[in-house]
This record gives sequence, structure tokens and C-alpha cells, in this order.
Amino acid sequence: LRRDIAIPLDGELRLLVEALGPRRLMLGAAHPLQNPCVAALKLALSGLSILQEIGERNAARVLRVWGPASS
Repeated sequence: LRRDIAIPLDGELRLLVEALGPRRLMLGAAHPLQNPCVAALKLALSGLSILQEIGERNAARVLRVWGPASS
């Protein structure tokens, strides 16, 4: 992902970012139906580095598998 590309936030996209926040836009993906450019845009808006995003995804996966111990 190139960080030197400016992404204009006009119209509906700006309203969504302001209302929901960039993290919600990123996590509300419709994979595999969305265009890869949309995923790249959401990652760029989130402010996360690719390694942070991968780390968070992996941590969420581990927590789902190892969740709280049942009593």
C-alpha cells in the first residue's frame, strides 16, 4: 500500500468516516465481494500499518479459538 497517494474524502465517504470512524469502515468489509481497492482504501483510512492490521486479525482469530474458559 502506497502511503504517498492522497485519497480525497468527498461526499458520502467523508460522512461515513465521520459517522462510523475509519476502523468500523475497515471491519465492515464484504469480502470477497468488494474490490481490493476498497480494502486498500479502508486500510489507508484506518491509520494502521499492514503489520498492525495483520496482528489484530490474528489476535482476534486466536481469541475466538481460545475464548474464555467455560465454567
